[in-house]
Amino acid sequence: MKLFHHSKHNGDEFVYNENIHQRKRKADCHKVHAGEQYVVYNDSIAERYRTINQIGEGSFACIYVAEEIESLPTRAGLLDCVVPKSFAVAKPNTPQKLVVKVPKQNSRSDEILKEWEVLENCIGSDFIVTARFLSNKSTHGLCLWMDYYEGGDLYDLVNECDISLMGSTLIIAELVLALEFLHSRNIIHGDIKPENIGLDYFGHIRLLDFGVATQLREIHRNPITGRLEAITESGTLPYAAPEVLMRRHHGTETDWWSVGVMLYELIFYKLPFMSDTEDPQETCKIICTQHFPTPPEATLYQDAYILISQLLNKAPEHRLSYSHDTGVQSIMKQEFFKQLDWEAVRNKQYKAKSFFSL
Repeated sequence: MKLFHHSKHNGDEFVYNENIHQRKRKADCHKVHAGEQYVVYNDSIAERYRTINQIGEGSFACIYVAEEIESLPTRAGLLDCVVPKSFAVAKPNTPQKLVVKVPKQNSRSDEILKEWEVLENCIGSDFIVTARFLSNKSTHGLCLWMDYYEGGDLYDLVNECDISLMGSTLIIAELVLALEFLHSRNIIHGDIKPENIGLDYFGHIRLLDFGVATQLREIHRNPITGRLEAITESGTLPYAAPEVLMRRHHGTETDWWSVGVMLYELIFYKLPFMSDTEDPQETCKIICTQHFPTPPEATLYQDAYILISQLLNKAPEHRLSYSHDTGVQSIMKQEFFKQLDWEAVRNKQYKAKSFFSL
């Protein structure tokens, strides 16, 4: 059952939804002990893997890194399964390491299947995670297998490295291209945050975790505006947009709000919306009713500040990118990106790692 806490401020209603997650500490994830290593095999491609360690956990599933092994153990394990032929769509040259998303006990497999269907619609983007195949196990339902990116994620990078202004610009630019691709297929990601920005060996991004993504269809078309809109109830504080917290119909512009929050965090090393006590209801109220603070350093990063201001517009219809036809172009033309050649960004010609330092 979904629980909502309703509050009112100056006649406007906002909602703290328990489906809007708060950020979990990575320390809560744990290694899989030697006695808990399991394998999965696929008859159609003869790939065999065992889980190495847990790297994440969501509401419905846990995320593990798995590596290929030469032979199966004698006893069956947690992930022993055969991929049904209808799901055996693994791409050739499957990597030595993969990531597997395993449903929690008593979780429904349709969440995994929904994510798989969204990722199938994202084939062709160099900035979105590559899904490899599904596997099936009666006690755990469907497991989703995806590429593993050894550069970690943006959350770790922000906390462990100094990122130059050019590095922050490149990260956001690659995210813009990922969302350009995603939104062109009428998909709302719904949970843009540093933990869901993976990094490959060279430091280029891959958008991860489509567990709460929404595929907009014709039934979602607003008869008045003609836009595809839905009500989504998931995300992560403090990256969720006001219209999500207020349970209003919205389109892909909610993702751009989250990009604005991330850009603010990259440039000013703090979050624009957060209660001093980290109380979720208070944070919701701040997001829905208050303007983000202007740091003293804003004068040094005017181009970034202007872009942030246009992305963090509480009125979705006035937010940069609202227009389906010109939205992404209106972002790409911002002065913040003036140092970049967009074709070079698209072709990953920049040496991303050179902009990060320990």
